[in-house]
Amino acid sequence: MAFPALVSPSSLDAVSAAVALPAIRVVIGLGNPGPRYDGTRHNIGFDAVAAFLDGRDHRRRHFDGGALLEIEVDGRPVSLLLPTSYMNRSGGPVRRLLRSESAPPEAALVVCDDIALPLGAIRTRRRGSDGGHNGLRSVLGALATNEIPRMRLGVGAPPSAAHQSDYVLDRFAPAETEAAAELVARAASAIECAIGDGIEAAMNRFNRTPARDAALLSAEPAPCPTSRRPPRRPAAPESGAGDPFP
Repeated sequence: MAFPALVSPSSLDAVSAAVALPAIRVVIGLGNPGPRYDGTRHNIGFDAVAAFLDGRDHRRRHFDGGALLEIEVDGRPVSLLLPTSYMNRSGGPVRRLLRSESAPPEAALVVCDDIALPLGAIRTRRRGSDGGHNGLRSVLGALATNEIPRMRLGVGAPPSAAHQSDYVLDRFAPAETEAAAELVARAASAIECAIGDGIEAAMNRFNRTPARDAALLSAEPAPCPTSRRPPRRPAAPESGAGDPFP
């Protein structure tokens, strides 16, 4: 006698996949080092990870190829890396760090800009191609896998393909600065959600666009249900020359 299924096979597959995913242990913000690139569209990955750090207790670690900090989230150590090897060579530092941490690619989250998304949009995925992003291409090539979670932050499309390089290496226009600041704040919350509750939770909570939900872009979202962030404390004034963390 066959009993009726209580849970559909597709639901079981989704649950099994979520259970199998390792917790995020490493967050990588992509960008270019140096004052020339501060505040540019291409550096919004740097900015989002720095905003997530914002006043947390942290320990600075020596690392060749990037600024590396260690924090605790819900009692778990999490490493934050901003590679200083320039965008197109981001893969080397990421590979070295994951090896030193004995962390699989699935336990890392790469945060980067995306000109294919409207300004203010966030798209988090567990895996995928580089989507034409040179920094992400470098990371995927160095790790020899597409199985690395990524959080793409929409910076809007350039006027034409011919101006793409100039566009991403330029700063936001005055009319865009407020939306860019809101995006960085939401991305910091999305990173916290991904670490505390998993990639799926961050996807469900934050994968939105201005057109779909303008109201959420005008207010800071509430943290994910199980996030337990400690009170913010002033950060120690310890940034070295060329260090992209503030």
